[in-house]
Amino acid sequence: MNMWRIHWSMIVLVAVSLLVMLSIPAYGEEPSRELLMNASYHRARAATYRQQAVQFDHAIRRYEIMARVYQYGSERSVGTMNPQGRRAMVTRMNRVITYFQRKKHATEQHAATHEALAQSLPES
Repeated sequence: MNMWRIHWSMIVLVAVSLLVMLSIPAYGEEPSRELLMNASYHRARAATYRQQAVQFDHAIRRYEIMARVYQYGSERSVGTMNPQGRRAMVTRMNRVITYFQRKKHATEQHAATHEALAQSLPES
């Protein structure tokens, strides 16, 4: 009797999760054609991309500070960290900075594209 309840509850759980999955739009799903022809949609997307670019800029600044700390040390840690480890961390920080700079540049390009589309479309 107890085994039937477990099986039944598993079936109900799977059915409910399938219904939830079907009700959520898929990631990357294209917006409707009417929405793509709307200037306010593209302005909103451009604003979102610009906010992401600002977040990437903040991340770049944080990692630049960390790279400087690893390269020159801090006032409190005199000779406590091994030099090879510090050089390796500076190299890693520089790679992360380069990654975020690329992401920021791509995001700014997306924002510019959406802004140009918004200017070319009529208001709805």
